[in-house]
Amino acid sequence: MSDVCEAIYHSQDKTLIGSLSSLPYHVGRSFDSTEAEPLHQTLRQLEVSHRFESNTPGVAGFQFDSRGNDSAIVPPMRPTRTLITKKSLLIGATGLLLVSAVCTVFYYFSSMGIARRITTSDPATSNSPGSDQEATVERLQKEVEYRRHKDFAWNRAALNLILQKQDAIRTFADSSAVLRYREGSLLNVRPNTLLIIGENPNPTDRIIQLQDGTVQAQLRKTLTPHSLSIETASGTLELKNPVGDEKDPKVETTLNAGTFTVAVSEGKAKFYSVTKNSPPVEIHRSEKIVATKDSVTPPQTFLPEIHLQSPSFDGALLVDPQENTPVQFTWDSLGENAHYDWRISTDPQMKEVLLQQSTPSNKLSLTYLDLGTLYWQVTAEVDGVRYQSPVWRVHVQKTKH
Repeated sequence: MSDVCEAIYHSQDKTLIGSLSSLPYHVGRSFDSTEAEPLHQTLRQLEVSHRFESNTPGVAGFQFDSRGNDSAIVPPMRPTRTLITKKSLLIGATGLLLVSAVCTVFYYFSSMGIARRITTSDPATSNSPGSDQEATVERLQKEVEYRRHKDFAWNRAALNLILQKQDAIRTFADSSAVLRYREGSLLNVRPNTLLIIGENPNPTDRIIQLQDGTVQAQLRKTLTPHSLSIETASGTLELKNPVGDEKDPKVETTLNAGTFTVAVSEGKAKFYSVTKNSPPVEIHRSEKIVATKDSVTPPQTFLPEIHLQSPSFDGALLVDPQENTPVQFTWDSLGENAHYDWRISTDPQMKEVLLQQSTPSNKLSLTYLDLGTLYWQVTAEVDGVRYQSPVWRVHVQKTKH
């Protein structure tokens, strides 16, 4: 299983390798076409049964059966009972061409009879406080799963779930979670992310082992000094709580195919590379670096990003012109001091703006929108720092009566 773990996650983490033994296994991330085909060939060579699915019309996924059967899959594919072997791995509902992964419940046959993948949390074990208590699940969006240390089964996470040392949590294409530590530090676990709560020798230090995906972290000012470290195969990012007039450190980290990107939107952070004789790199506000096992780029200036929530990218937005039913746009909050500028346009360059509004809230309701394909974006400025979202496409359609 170590070869499989390396192929999918570019990691040899023992806890992660252990989780692969829970069959069928759903990989909580997407793959573009340049990643999917080499991974497909690697898993074939390892004789691991697997399946890629695409939700893109006209783009077929593919699968491999360890008994030697290759076949194309016409998208979309509905998960059903699936025959597996002891040496099989299900990569379910991931996408080609950056198609998002979909979280589903799989029923499957095993050599011991019919078994069901557990997806509901166990109240007896979910919220058992103790000395190992690390973080609490404060917010959830759609389905998020967690796995206890030394367990193979993934369970559905619930609000106020207590996470302990070496527990893992993962999100899928449209899901996310916010974790809060006791001193108030926050972790925003973005879609398609897998992380492990690390073992910390000092009770005031927090450690996260990021296996894949994106995490936003913000430390709060406290009387007792504490730190948060995000460990990857490329190196370790360290944040320390602010002192005096320093701003709360706020960073976004992304690990994708072995490349670790760090963007600091507030405060500062320090990166320690695994590269031999590489000095630590200090990253300040509005700076980012990109690191691999072999290299680290110098800090470069960047524009902090606002993450949009809904309507989803390239999704359909149904409106009824006769009823004037409100439609809502939402995005991640930047805090109490934020003020946002929302706009919608007929072109992705945002030159032909149809409507523009300012709001102190991270949501906006409208009672009318033109039908057709539109593009929307949000910008903001907080404490002198300018933020900007990507441009998202949405298809406004008339409700069918």
